[in-house]
Amino acid sequence: MKTHQHVKRRQRQWFQPLCLVWAAAAILPACGDDPAITLSADDETSFRSGRLPENYRNYENTEVDRSRTRAPGQVFETELPGVKAGPAVDDLTDIAGGAETIEQLAGAVAGGEGLSGTLQNADALPELPPAQGSVGDEAIPEPPAEEEPEMDPPEEVEVEVVAEIEEDPEPVEIVTTEDVVDHCATAAAQTQTFRLVFEEKDESCAWKKNGNKSKKDGKVRARAEEYFNIALGEGDLLCDLSVSSPVQNLRFDDELFVTFNDLILLSSYNYNSHFDVVDPESEDLTHIYSWENLIGGFNPGKTSYDSTYCLGEGEEGSSCQVPNSQTTGAFSLMLSEEKGAMLGLSALEHGSADIGLIVTGDNDNSDCQHTEIVLDVSLTTVQL
Repeated sequence: MKTHQHVKRRQRQWFQPLCLVWAAAAILPACGDDPAITLSADDETSFRSGRLPENYRNYENTEVDRSRTRAPGQVFETELPGVKAGPAVDDLTDIAGGAETIEQLAGAVAGGEGLSGTLQNADALPELPPAQGSVGDEAIPEPPAEEEPEMDPPEEVEVEVVAEIEEDPEPVEIVTTEDVVDHCATAAAQTQTFRLVFEEKDESCAWKKNGNKSKKDGKVRARAEEYFNIALGEGDLLCDLSVSSPVQNLRFDDELFVTFNDLILLSSYNYNSHFDVVDPESEDLTHIYSWENLIGGFNPGKTSYDSTYCLGEGEEGSSCQVPNSQTTGAFSLMLSEEKGAMLGLSALEHGSADIGLIVTGDNDNSDCQHTEIVLDVSLTTVQL
């Protein structure tokens, strides 16, 4: 009595040619090395008979009841489509022997006598597709390579070049007039001119008010002050200043001062002995206007016409003109480089440029009065 494992091992030997027949007839969806058909035959005789079990419905995985036995000569019916049972043969491998292709195997099966499960119409075998890459003996040409679609050239994109941001340079330290002169000599300068109009003033001095004293002939007892503020740009360093004016009919009573941040630019009479200087230890005599220092000073009256004062007078590059009262004339002031630097330091200290017009009096009702006075002030600056 042979074991079940032996039956399956024998099955692999004859089942391969039968799979080829079934594949040619489009009967089996697939055949592998081991179709995994399990038979319940009790001996090798029932296996070699070539008969299929009666309840064989699924040829891929059919379990047969081991209690069923086959009587001698019994043929199990099959419902495989296109297959008709016939008498038993001794061995299917004898029929398929020598067949190398499906066509040869189909011819051998069609001509076989007494083969169980032969095809009724061998001519109805479906054509199998030829092997990939050949038609008979002719090679199938390779399909033409797909041409890559032409790509439009990339659009030109304008790229905005952003200038590299430079770090702020270290601030320039300005301490002395030499620092101002050096920086003004190397930096780009610009000049702006401002017209200042001091309107006519026909009121007498405010006696005993705002620091003024009572009337006293021949002494400076009162004054009237007017100021224009010229704002400097952020980071501006003043390098130079000049004053000019149109020709005009002038009258002022008694004396007149023009100042820059309390520094005296010009005056109709030289009162410098009453005023402090910016730097007492230097030879530079830039005087600082102070009403407290001027009160009680000598009031020369008409004798002062030959004693005017201008900042930087006598220095190289300086020039000045101060018209007398009750005359027709024009104002003019040009400063040396050093005096311009002195005003630059003053502007840094004050943060602005204040131009003042001051008229004094002693005891007359006409004192502290003046006609309209027009001054054109030009400022030359650089950036720190």
